[in-house]
Amino acid sequence: MGNLKKIGNKLFKETTELKSQEVELGIVNDIESLFDDIMKQNNKIESLSKELRTLSTKTAVKIENLRKMRGQAEAKAKELGVDIDTIVAGAMFSRTNNLMKKIDRIRQIRG
Repeated sequence: MGNLKKIGNKLFKETTELKSQEVELGIVNDIESLFDDIMKQNNKIESLSKELRTLSTKTAVKIENLRKMRGQAEAKAKELGVDIDTIVAGAMFSRTNNLMKKIDRIRQIRG
């Protein structure tokens, strides 16, 4: 009976060690899976950042063109003695100025 108890204790010890190794392996698998998910999210963030910077640059060019056109329109209006609707124009250019501030912040995002 003593040998049987020794064998039982040995089997219990080995089974416990195997379960411990399985738990450790499970944790490693969880870590690898989570890391892979983080890397996928990082790739999406980088892609979206690049797209956002590209769109911001295109928008900034259009805003600059709008500003030039505003100057031209105001000059022509003065020549003709016509008053441009300053309230509408002011609101429009205020919004584009705010947008340019946002674009400047986007440009600061590291790529």
